[in-house]
Amino acid sequence: MGVNNQIGGVFMLLICLTGQAKSLSFKTSLQHD
Repeated sequence: MGVNNQIGGVFMLLICLTGQAKSLSFKTSLQHD
């Protein structure tokens, strides 16, 4: 159970990081326009 929870936490962190990267690249692309 602890290992499964740890994997879920890492997965959520990964989603959070990719989401921030996407929004960041989206903002820069908007500024370029």
